[in-house]
Amino acid sequence: MRWMGTTTVTMSLLAATLAAAPPSGSGQPLESAASTGISAHKDPIPIRVRGVRLLDGGRTLRARVKWSPWLTAKPGNGDIHYLGLVAFNVDGGDGTRVKVLSSRKIDTRWRLLTKRLSAREAARIAEADIVILSASQGYDSPRDDDDLSDTNLVTAVTVREPPRSDGVELRTCSKTRVTDEANLRNCDLRGVHFTWGAQLRDADLTDASLVKSRFNGFNALGATLVRTQMQYTDMWAREDHRYKISFAGADMRGASLFGAHVSTRYASFEIAKMSGLTWFDGYVCPEGSIGNCVGARP
Repeated sequence: MRWMGTTTVTMSLLAATLAAAPPSGSGQPLESAASTGISAHKDPIPIRVRGVRLLDGGRTLRARVKWSPWLTAKPGNGDIHYLGLVAFNVDGGDGTRVKVLSSRKIDTRWRLLTKRLSAREAARIAEADIVILSASQGYDSPRDDDDLSDTNLVTAVTVREPPRSDGVELRTCSKTRVTDEANLRNCDLRGVHFTWGAQLRDADLTDASLVKSRFNGFNALGATLVRTQMQYTDMWAREDHRYKISFAGADMRGASLFGAHVSTRYASFEIAKMSGLTWFDGYVCPEGSIGNCVGARP
């Protein structure tokens, strides 16, 4: 059975506080707390997600989550965090999205989260090839006015997925900052909801997957997006340009935007390398396409 559309569901949430566990892990160092306005930990403490289970015939989702204290913001600026379940088929075209939690109130203790799914949601999740629970946490500096998160942390847990047939091995990037100049090669960012978007200037996302992810703003100025999978990704911009979408100067050779929902009216592809890029309708940009997918329908 096939089903179409994307559904975002307002949730009812049962949360109980569990005993805190000591932080672990390491990642890329901060440049400095003074320049970023971010907590002065030397290494990012990842978001941790454990014990993800679908119970009661798939009607109840349960998981333990511990948000990262690393992105503690300065007074007047809060972190924002989001936990959601996304389910879709291998081609990415069908899917459902369930919001489990979205809040600016950060509690960094271990929490047990339980979400009761509707019969329709449970049925769609049961029919999907791939089911991923993703947690994202973003920080936006008060020093700019673009409303995009300067830094994001992401943890994605694959609940179900068939063996991959494309030869690409994705890696978990929970200990890596999703930010400018980051090494995000082969990162699994599928189904992640970036509430305040993402700054990815000059980042390397070669062979990474953003399938079914959602961005309120996406700035990939000068980024390396070679063979990056962005099928059925949602990228939104605003007319006042506070949320921007930029692929300007990016290397997008062999990447895919098939089925993506992008506010192209406010998106920039200036001098982007687009040879072999799969356009929104499946058209493949010919060799030599720079800043424009030659022959593609507008």
